[in-house]
Amino acid sequence: MSRTGWVGLVLCAAVAALAAAQERPPASRIEGEGARVTLILLDVAARDEKGRPITGLTQQDFTVTLDGRPWPLYSVDSFCGSEAPSPPAAGAARVDETSSPLAASTPDSAGASAGQEDLRFILYLDLLQLQLDGRMQAIRSAQKWVREVMQPGDQAMVVASTRMRGAAEVCPLTGDKQKLIDAMEGAYRSRDYVEMFPAELVSRAEECRGCIRRGDCFPTPECCVVCSANAEMEARHGDEALRALKWFIEELHEQPGRKVLLMFQQNGMLSPAQFYPGSKAAIVGTHEKMVKEVIAEANMAHTAVYAIPSGTGPPDIGIQLAENTGGRYSRSDSDIPAVLQASRRDAACIYRLAFEPPEASRTSRHEVRVRIRGVRRLASYVVQNVNEADRLSRRARATLRRAGDGSAGGLVVALVPRANPKGRWNLAVQVAVDADTLF
Repeated sequence: MSRTGWVGLVLCAAVAALAAAQERPPASRIEGEGARVTLILLDVAARDEKGRPITGLTQQDFTVTLDGRPWPLYSVDSFCGSEAPSPPAAGAARVDETSSPLAASTPDSAGASAGQEDLRFILYLDLLQLQLDGRMQAIRSAQKWVREVMQPGDQAMVVASTRMRGAAEVCPLTGDKQKLIDAMEGAYRSRDYVEMFPAELVSRAEECRGCIRRGDCFPTPECCVVCSANAEMEARHGDEALRALKWFIEELHEQPGRKVLLMFQQNGMLSPAQFYPGSKAAIVGTHEKMVKEVIAEANMAHTAVYAIPSGTGPPDIGIQLAENTGGRYSRSDSDIPAVLQASRRDAACIYRLAFEPPEASRTSRHEVRVRIRGVRRLASYVVQNVNEADRLSRRARATLRRAGDGSAGGLVVALVPRANPKGRWNLAVQVAVDADTLF
């Protein structure tokens, strides 16, 4: 069957095929000239003590540790003005543009300058974590960025997260300021973009405190059913919000260039139990694992997160995302204008570090720490590598997620009833997809 044809498959068979592809060993590495290597690419913003970009750095100015061990750099590309990228290390093999975790970006970064690097801005309204007052403030802050920070030639889009749509596009990528502002105004007035669960956070927390004051948590606070139930609901909802963000960033991998994601959020607490006295984090759980997954996706997609908390609420998650992707965050309303300005200024100077992942764990996540001229950055980075099977699986998931909004292209899903030996019916899911949407 040609690639342009239609591919019909039973969903479980597709999953099995992808799993089998992931189990294949990686291609052999050939040492010496002409060899292919797989690289992890990491964008790092270098700033001085006043937050200003540092230009003129070379590969010799950077040292890296990976999972606590000193790690060699393959190359460092500068995206600061008209500076040329530093050459690969002596004797380095050729970059494998097929199996690199960012194959689409690797050719550009191999000899690019800052003027050639595409830059996209995403105004991400995390409505799943915005109370009603925060929702208004978030849209006003995003519109302020458009009016006062966005420059001629900049391209920006508006995305909003909701339970029904996940992370959905409100306004496509455009340089038209008025179009962006009007789209946000329309979202603010539309009932389709109102989420009641985050708006009821304060009342849920007060319900928990009320049962403690009344002594309903006898004999110990941990026994308070209301507190634990509310905390567990908060944890599930937080996972849903982070999953929507992760899936959105996953789709950004297909877009070349650097991205800046301004995230407007309010209820982003790393540990939901902290907001509900009488509940235990060990039982309710935290968002630490999911946050690391989002950080790894953002770093792989060349996306820096700038966290803008709106209204009142703990900004824990936003801080984690900003610190570990090269972005910034505001601690209070008074910091917001400075962070909005920094999101545009910082993007003018980025260094792209390239290094090989450990041979034995090509698909795992790794913690990376960077020193610039001997000074260690306070934050660490979480990075990951993916193979061809991973990328195909990601594109398939993205196609399935877009099935409901009409943008999935050639996709047909069928529910097929099948009899089972016990005289009942099973329901099989069959998917037909145009292979060109996956390649």
